[in-house]
Amino acid sequence: MKLRALQSFSGAMGSFHKGQVFEIQDLNVAQNLISSGYAVEVESCPSCGSTIDK
Repeated sequence: MKLRALQSFSGAMGSFHKGQVFEIQDLNVAQNLISSGYAVEVESCPSCGSTIDK
């Protein structure tokens, strides 16, 4: 699942800065980050060449 950090944070997966897009394989971890307000799920936008919030 691709996520975008809403704020800078550090965790078991490493350190992430606000706005960084990263991929999490563990869906439980991803859902925890989303529900905690640390990140939002994003998807690729082929027509615009970047990522957009899902």
